[in-house]
Amino acid sequence: MPTRRTAALLATALLLAGSAPLPGQIGAPPPVQEAGAAPAPEAPGGEASARPARVYPLADLGELPQGFWAHGTFGDTVLENGEVSFVFGRMPAEGEEANPRRNGTLLDIFDDARSVEGFWLTSPTVNDSNSLTLAATAMTSSVDEETGTATVTVTMESQVTPGLEVVTDYTLSPGRHGLVATSRVRNSTASPIRIEGYGDFIGWGGMGTFLPSHGWAAGQTIEAPVEFLYGRYHESFVMIANDQGLAAAKHAGLSSRLMAGGETVLDPGAERAWTRHILASTDSPLDAWNDLIATKPATTWGTISGRAIERTPLEDGTVVERDVARHTDIMIRTVKRADLPSTYVARFYLSGRTDSSGRYRVNLPAGEYSVDVLDGRRLFSPARLGITVDPGKVAGVDHGVSGAATLIYEVVDKETQKPIPAKLSLVPLRGTTPAILGRTGELASDATVYTATGRGAIEVPLGNFRLVASHGPEYNTAEERVSFTPPETARVRLELGRAFTPEGWISADLAVRTSNTPNVRTTPEDRVVTAAAEGLHWIMTADTKVATDLRQAVASLGLGDYVRPSAGFRLPGETLPATGDLLVGPLELMTPAQLELLAGAANEDSPAALMRSLREAAGDALLLAKRPVFPEVGVLDALGGVQDYAMVPRDAFELPVDGFEVVEGKRQTGYSLGAAARQELYSKGFRFTPFGSSGSAGTWNSEPGYPRIYIKSSTRDPKALDFAELAANFRAGKVQITNGPFVDFRIGDAEPGSTVTLEPGSNRVESSMRVYGADWTTISSITILVNGQFSRQVFLPQSITKTGGLLYPRPGTEDEESFTIFIPGDCVVEVLVEGDPGTRMDPVNPHQVPTVEPGVSQGQRTFALSAPYFVDADGDGKVTIPPYIDEEKVRELLTGEDPMDGGPF
Repeated sequence: MPTRRTAALLATALLLAGSAPLPGQIGAPPPVQEAGAAPAPEAPGGEASARPARVYPLADLGELPQGFWAHGTFGDTVLENGEVSFVFGRMPAEGEEANPRRNGTLLDIFDDARSVEGFWLTSPTVNDSNSLTLAATAMTSSVDEETGTATVTVTMESQVTPGLEVVTDYTLSPGRHGLVATSRVRNSTASPIRIEGYGDFIGWGGMGTFLPSHGWAAGQTIEAPVEFLYGRYHESFVMIANDQGLAAAKHAGLSSRLMAGGETVLDPGAERAWTRHILASTDSPLDAWNDLIATKPATTWGTISGRAIERTPLEDGTVVERDVARHTDIMIRTVKRADLPSTYVARFYLSGRTDSSGRYRVNLPAGEYSVDVLDGRRLFSPARLGITVDPGKVAGVDHGVSGAATLIYEVVDKETQKPIPAKLSLVPLRGTTPAILGRTGELASDATVYTATGRGAIEVPLGNFRLVASHGPEYNTAEERVSFTPPETARVRLELGRAFTPEGWISADLAVRTSNTPNVRTTPEDRVVTAAAEGLHWIMTADTKVATDLRQAVASLGLGDYVRPSAGFRLPGETLPATGDLLVGPLELMTPAQLELLAGAANEDSPAALMRSLREAAGDALLLAKRPVFPEVGVLDALGGVQDYAMVPRDAFELPVDGFEVVEGKRQTGYSLGAAARQELYSKGFRFTPFGSSGSAGTWNSEPGYPRIYIKSSTRDPKALDFAELAANFRAGKVQITNGPFVDFRIGDAEPGSTVTLEPGSNRVESSMRVYGADWTTISSITILVNGQFSRQVFLPQSITKTGGLLYPRPGTEDEESFTIFIPGDCVVEVLVEGDPGTRMDPVNPHQVPTVEPGVSQGQRTFALSAPYFVDADGDGKVTIPPYIDEEKVRELLTGEDPMDGGPF
């Protein structure tokens, strides 16, 4: 079991990733049809050195990948062996309503906590006209120390057919990429029971399913005999296969049924059993596949060993091998298999990927296959057809490829003409597939590239693209149309012009993460590059349970003129006992004695005690509530808050934080809940600064700075930033949130974040407002909020400016810069700037059409929240804000009783 928290985690050591792998070398081709013994391939890792499997209740949600399909929560059961992890939904607590879609169900499968996975669930099913008609009645676990295996056993009963039960043993062995699941469906009644079939229901979540007998099947309804199924989401794969023979697969949309048996009559006491393998792998399904085929009984197999080689013809007709095609997809089709039906002929069977040396190796049952190497960046020789796989032999295959298209780029500041750190986005034009430039979390990731120097060269896909360069919200973008058909080398020079300069403010992201957090792949050095390229002046690390110091990375990269780092320490609410997700920093403001206090505070076991200790330890540093309204990991949930009351606890509680996060990353749909909670907390007398942060779990679509905050500062020079001044200004409320626009909102001559006292008898204040932005920032509405409620709104056309700069009031129009705001009483006044969800927002997400679908992080709309003003309307020296939430309505909602009856709330 992971320990709660330890003081040792507070060492502010520089934790950097290792060196990048060397390019693969081209060697001699593998021998064709090499004779000799070819024993069954061992499970990856080998049994001798493999870690024993273990089973335990989940107490740390940080052990789960944080894709939005991850369903694990406190109390669920984890079955893992160091190679792969499985999460089973816990049984309902006493008095809790059962949930057949989660209790006892296999909810999550992953082999790398850093992977972006998209699996939903799998569960046994009977009478498959209804996928989930079985409800779990018991779940137990056991460990065999002699063999190193662990087993979870789930008993389920049919909700439709009384007396029909299914008992499943999920057994995980050392070194395997997956487990073996054996189910027994039996009749416990005194009468025969007829069932339509038995097998597994699979909800693929974000994964696209693949039926090897029929090719890609998304969006279709297909019934077919299959050998196995697998789904892919980014670089994660889940594979499910019956132990022997073919199964009947039924697939529609993003769910499948893998039926092991058809219509059956079970006599009293009779049962039917079926076994299947459930495996996972990252980057390529070949690890899972080789694991599977090694366990299949009575199977004879051979091997295809291939390599993809770049071949360049010379003028004299000779061909030179210059390089290899690394991390390139391979697609295997069946040509002839004696044990498979004819429907398999010429159908996709299995996919994989070459490694860093351009090679792949796959074990296959005897038969004939064809192999295609596919990569949009290159032109390839025809598919290798009729590759014979004989038992115990290796078939060597070479694939000739062309050179890749190359983009040589330079991005400069338009005013100085000097190279500048930047982000390049490669946006496909009509008819071109989206670019995949690199692995998730790296500087070249999906369709974006980050550059520390403004110069570089990248291999790019074939096709036609918009190349968009950017440097955060203070700069306009630069764009070129580029074409790589056929592959060739293109040179581009892009000039980025400044759109506006917010004097007296610096931009910051106070919760960036690096690969020191288990589910993040971006190295500390790469995080510095992304921050500099996004135009951030100050970043603070928020790695889980470790303080990451980026100063050496900034110095070694020579980026001190662009970004200043500081260290933070994050105590996540992802560990039991739940105390909420809290962040302390910058640690540079803390003395050794305070750091020692912080170490002690980390061992507190209640939210109230933890926050009191953290407040005492932090001193002049900031104590920030991260994800405060999140269920299960949020500090308000830990304090006893409920969803219907905006997660605000009903009873008295302490919340001595300096900052309250109202939006994280691209989860914009969660803003309204955070805003409601903040306003309600204001009414209870709490004072803290609303802020936003990126959470930056990667690069593409999870980059730093969206959103970011602007903080008042006496200098905009990163090297001269004063952390004590910035922390004091943050605490004073001189902070605004944005993913693009900069809001200059004033009430009279008062500083943003300050308290304004009205003259006796007055109920209005005079205000002024300007909004600035780059040429990629479009806004559709500006709303003045009083105590979080609508007071006044301005609607604007989407196409505001093509040059950037002043977005409101629009030059040459009659837009009002000054407003009179009605003040109903003591209140907080702020401005919300928004864009239409249907507009594209380069460079935040030029590759995605924005969306408001819950849980989906892709897609953004323009968003900014000004620094608040607190108004003392009655002149009593206090700002007493009325409740935001109607308690009577909430009480009625929670209890179902008339609130006048005085029922419990």
